[in-house]
Amino acid sequence: MRGKIYSFDIWGICVSRDIFGITNDSGVGIPHPPRMKLKSMDSGGEKNNNFKYVINNYLESCSIAAQFSEHVGPELTMKDLNCLNVPNSFKKWYLHDYNKTALKLLTDSDSEWIIIDFRAETYDNWHIHYSNGVREPITKTDMVDFLESEEYVFSVEH
Repeated sequence: MRGKIYSFDIWGICVSRDIFGITNDSGVGIPHPPRMKLKSMDSGGEKNNNFKYVINNYLESCSIAAQFSEHVGPELTMKDLNCLNVPNSFKKWYLHDYNKTALKLLTDSDSEWIIIDFRAETYDNWHIHYSNGVREPITKTDMVDFLESEEYVFSVEH
């Protein structure tokens, strides 16, 4: 369909980020305007040089396996992660991983398509053991070092 703007959500890693030209707030990734022209074929098989898309949501450093577990720890916010020396976009992705909110974000999205890059599953999943005896999985990121310093966490292990 000529002139249609396709909408996507992406759950992936740096490779999918770079393919679609998504940048984080430190400029990592290939910059592009939110809508980009690509050469493609329309549904009638004719060349269509007006293929446009918009990425509504992007998740990185967020294990699919961890998202299907119950979040049993305290809810964290961006303010809680001020001590991490990473771009805010990474903090946001870490929070989706830790708070187990990625599935809700994607469920509530208005995007027509979701692209899932299962390469994210090659990140190690670790387990957070809380002081109250419960545990939950998390993706191995800078978040693990942060959590090990928190008093409500007993340990974080592979």
